Amino acid sequence: MTGFEIGQTIASGVTALFTICTFGALVWYTIETKKLRISAQKQVTASEKQNEHLLLPILFFVQSKYNANTPETIMIRNIGSGPAFNASTQPMPFGSLKMHFQHPGTIAAGEEHDVRVLIMNGDKIVDDSSTVLLFWNRLGSSFTGGTNVTYKAANNLSHIVTVTFKAEGHQILFEKREQVGIY
Repeated sequence: MTGFEIGQTIASGVTALFTICTFGALVWYTIETKKLRISAQKQVTASEKQNEHLLLPILFFVQSKYNANTPETIMIRNIGSGPAFNASTQPMPFGSLKMHFQHPGTIAAGEEHDVRVLIMNGDKIVDDSSTVLLFWNRLGSSFTGGTNVTYKAANNLSHIVTVTFKAEGHQILFEKREQVGIY
């Protein structure tokens, strides 16, 4: 074997070794890239879940603070950090009548609005009890009832909150504000 042939054999061996090393590096790089992609997907999923909670609206009823110039009213308040869209409150049975709760459909984070309470017999308004005193007078000294408030969050998920309220004396207590579900 001549020196040239020995050189070719060594060069072929080095090329084969280099090709094997390159192939190994390519396999290793592919595996590491897949791990990075999986990790990035997990981070995106976690971030999306966190954003859902950051923009979550939380609606509930409150009684406005007493002011000598204005009567107390029933209010709906968003204490969450995101806006509530398409907010509506289901009518609540009241003997043979129904109470309808009217308030804006969109409530921004931190906002509160008066709730107009209509006592209706079918399509006919029997009483407009928007103030707490009128509402209390209509309910009597002791009454317990409940209704569902439905709304959508900015991420388009729908929420249902069950609100139970009780009339005691001249106060309406909003006892239970339970998040029923997200669907």
